[in-house]
This record gives sequence, structure tokens and C-alpha cells, in this order.
Amino acid sequence: MISYSNANRVKEALEKLEFIAVSDLFMTPTVRMGDIVLPASSWLERDNLISSFQVSPTYTIAQQKSVELPEARSDVDIVCDLARRLGLAEHFWNDSGELYDFLLGPTGLTFQEFKEKKRIFSPLVYRQFEKNGFNTPSGKVELYSPSWKRTDATPSPPMRRPSRALLALPAGRRSIPIF
Repeated sequence: MISYSNANRVKEALEKLEFIAVSDLFMTPTVRMGDIVLPASSWLERDNLISSFQVSPTYTIAQQKSVELPEARSDVDIVCDLARRLGLAEHFWNDSGELYDFLLGPTGLTFQEFKEKKRIFSPLVYRQFEKNGFNTPSGKVELYSPSWKRTDATPSPPMRRPSRALLALPAGRRSIPIF
């Protein structure tokens, strides 16, 4: 509930649900609203495949659990098990290991093999825009975005003149210190 903006509106929406299942480590406001709380695992208690721009766009890491607690399960394992119990197993993997094997398929490694390597790197490609253009509808740098205009967002950054006070340097200074 508190992970999204306008928590009061999220709370109102959750209060309208007939049933709430929550998976969490901590007693959060959402957990307090839950009809059932599933014991989530922490990052120390689950294997994971981490490949994200938040970590690095050039490598993938094998996170290996330090300890295993039988009552704590990864979110992936919980979702796969729920899918099986709801008759949706054909649309999901059997468990997290099977999902990670699938995701690593293009590398030719299984998750068990990958855990021994600990991480893999993709080759760095510089100046990719010269070959493929930019990731915009036109393939060019767009200072005006027609797709933003279609969603009623400002299609270009507003032009604002800096105030003279910002431009003026103290007497005798040639630069502004950067912290």
C-alpha cells in the first residue's frame, strides 16, 4: 500500500477487495489488511537471477542463498505454486529454478552451471546509435516528442531563462565549486 503514490486511494481500493493475499517479510500496512500472509524469503534465503539496468546493463549475476528456511519461499516459487493450484500451471514454470534455466537458455547454461560462474558479461557496444539510431519512434534524438503529446504530456521541455542571480559569480571567482 505504501509503495505506490496516493496511499489513501490505494487503501480505499484494497478495502473493496473480497480477499487479499500478501507475501512479505515485515508487518506493513498491507500485511495488516491481508486475509492471509505468506512468508516471503529475504535475499539471503533464495537463489535469484539478477539482470537489471538497476544493477548493470552489461552483466547478469547469480545470487545464491546463504541459508534455507523451509517456511520462507521466493516470490517466484509462490506464484508458480499458486498457478498450479489454480489450474494455470501450463502458463508458468514449475519453480524458480526452471524459470532461471529458461531465462539463461540463450547462454547455453543451466542455473546450476551459472551459479558456479557467478556472473556473465555481455560485450560492451559503444556508439550503437550510429548503427541502430536512438530508441525513439524516429530513431533520432527527439527534442519534441509527438508520442508524449498524444498522452497530453508536455511534448518538449519548457524553456526557462535562468535568473541573473544564478548567472552572476561572486567578485573574483571564475568558476562555481561542484560538490
